[in-house]
Amino acid sequence: MTDLRVAILAHAHPALSKGGGEILAHRSFVQLRERLGRATLLATLPRHVPGAVSLFSRDERIVAYDRDEYLLDSQGYDPFLGASSDEALFEAIADLCAERHVNVFHFHHFFGLGTNAAAALRRRFPDAVFVLTLHEYLAICHQHGQMVKRNSRQLCTRASPVDCHVCFPEHAREEFALRAALMRQMIATFDAVTAPSAFLAARVAAAGLSDEVRLIRNGTSDLAPEAFGGGVQYASASLPQDLPRSFAFFGQPTPYKGIDVFLRAALAFLEREGPAARFAVFGCDAARVRAMPECQDLLSGLDRWTGSLMFHGVYDPEAVVAHMRGWGWVVVPSIWWENAPVVIQEAFLAGRPVICSGIGGLREAVSHGRDGLHVRPNDWMDLARTFSRGLHEDGLWRTLQAQVAPPRSIAAMNDEFVSLYQSLLAR
Repeated sequence: MTDLRVAILAHAHPALSKGGGEILAHRSFVQLRERLGRATLLATLPRHVPGAVSLFSRDERIVAYDRDEYLLDSQGYDPFLGASSDEALFEAIADLCAERHVNVFHFHHFFGLGTNAAAALRRRFPDAVFVLTLHEYLAICHQHGQMVKRNSRQLCTRASPVDCHVCFPEHAREEFALRAALMRQMIATFDAVTAPSAFLAARVAAAGLSDEVRLIRNGTSDLAPEAFGGGVQYASASLPQDLPRSFAFFGQPTPYKGIDVFLRAALAFLEREGPAARFAVFGCDAARVRAMPECQDLLSGLDRWTGSLMFHGVYDPEAVVAHMRGWGWVVVPSIWWENAPVVIQEAFLAGRPVICSGIGGLREAVSHGRDGLHVRPNDWMDLARTFSRGLHEDGLWRTLQAQVAPPRSIAAMNDEFVSLYQSLLAR
């Protein structure tokens, strides 16, 4: 077998930006380093992070962060076309990877790095393998890769120069046609493209970007078998009676994650049924929520129900399973299609059933009536009714919780990636 020397390229480091894609890329890197003896992580440093600009000296483009981990000073990235004019960064990456004898470049995004980064590196590494893993729909949609209509929160089902121009009239139809052509060109640069959900792979094919997207589902951190909640049958005497009456949101405080939908549903439930259940938000504090335009009309309700609706602030991703085990239901009310959100795997790792929007990769990850429940997206009334169902339907939580299966591990995911690397190098 060929000696693998893998470089993982990500759009951010989870120590500085806690999105699911960067967490997944970092966990994959750590396991590959343990497995192969050596691996490299190259993560762009988002410019909005305090100190990002001043961290690098004038001629410095890469800074060592931890063992085998490096931060990149990405400049010249065009957020519309996705390309980068930062040839100096490409050369710096190439120099470092040449020193480390890299023969596999695995991109876990192109954001910040540029759609042309792989082509630039190929000039220095003509015999290396290049793999791209897509984590959302940015190659298709300029609206943060969400495929949600700008300013309306309406789900979008297709991309075209006309449709996209209507969302972004500041960009001409011809610009969107150019953007799509550049995305097709970028994807063709890679030896293989993977996606963690069949839904995302189908969307990429429908957009005409590629019809050869391999399905490699995400893994999550390993945990000892006895820590899994899935399949555990609680005796009636030891069943935590409060769990079926507790609902928690875990995630970043953005409208796309549906935090305002969760809050509206929670307040509607509390107004109708009183403090019969408890609710929590993990990922931001109350002040952050109060500043969101989408939540301005909820402030009086938040004040009235402070004892039943709690905010726990930002959490460490490595501690999320412990947090989840203190709550009965994990709620994922995203208003966009999602792809393969890490939070669902973490919920299953904690042995908790999930209530989620029944669309896109969410519908694929959670089986309605088996290990969770689906609700209509962006419909807080339906979510509030589901809270009532979870509370009042006898045995529902216990039945769903008993059928939660442990998610696949990072090692199992990397088994597929390593097999892919080897087969591509063998060509």
